Amino acid sequence: MTNAIHRPGWIPASGHQLRVTGVYFDAVRIEGVRGERVAGRLIDTTDGDAGPIVCEATGYRWMYFLLAPGEVRRHDWPLGVQQFGGKSTLTLTYIGIPALGREHLAAAVVQRADARSAVRGRRVAADRGGPVGLTPT
Repeated sequence: MTNAIHRPGWIPASGHQLRVTGVYFDAVRIEGVRGERVAGRLIDTTDGDAGPIVCEATGYRWMYFLLAPGEVRRHDWPLGVQQFGGKSTLTLTYIGIPALGREHLAAAVVQRADARSAVRGRRVAADRGGPVGLTPT
């Protein structure tokens, strides 16, 4: 795990910003407790270096796992995993990206325990901006 915070250009300096999938990143989305379990396992497996994960704080509590552009179409994903991005998509999908900062509890580098509590607290854990290591089927 790295010790320096890196803020990719697509992460806003403050507040929240909508970003279209397929440009800076693709995304897969998993609902609620299942998404939280995937995030926790991914954080454990990668020793806290899981890549960017965005969590909805209300509603269905979707977990968005951000991947490198074009990556989502290269894999077959399990049922219940929604895919956003890729050039073959006819619709645009925007994902709200929070700034890195205390008010959003987004951290580019998180300790494993902090990352797990962030997932349980339905907050955001963001990282270097590289692909997330979800295991497709």
